[in-house]
Amino acid sequence: MNILLKVKLCLASLLILGIFVEIGISATPPKPVFTQESSSAKVGRLLERSGYKYEKKGAEVWTIAFTAKTLASFNVILATQDDLLVTFVIISHKKDIELTPAFMQKLLKFNHNLDRVKVGIDDDGDLFVRTDQAIRVVDDKEFKDNVEQVAAAANEVYAGIKP
Repeated sequence: MNILLKVKLCLASLLILGIFVEIGISATPPKPVFTQESSSAKVGRLLERSGYKYEKKGAEVWTIAFTAKTLASFNVILATQDDLLVTFVIISHKKDIELTPAFMQKLLKFNHNLDRVKVGIDDDGDLFVRTDQAIRVVDDKEFKDNVEQVAAAANEVYAGIKP
């Protein structure tokens, strides 16, 4: 191959590379950006289609009132932060909990036996049941399944810990 041809190929390659850089094509696709607003908007749409009666408590917080056999009336709370949807129920407040070894063992067994949910004590000392989901993968069915799962688990845990 002669030198002139090599120079032409090199210049053509540089020109093509320059065009890609100019129009912003890169080897890695841009990461989707989920803002509080877009996550909140999606949860709002999911709630509208769900059929639940809900109340908006803040820009990123909603409640759905439930009743159950053991836990008479309670709220399933939904909150978004960035790309995360947290669905939870406060089962019992700190003042009503006696943290004995037997009580803690019950909570550990619930964590083992219940599907999809976490059972624990939050930073305020309250007992909760919750699930966390990436909002980008939540569809109508998954949304309702998780709300129902958290509500059912809250009732089951309450029944298992009440005096």
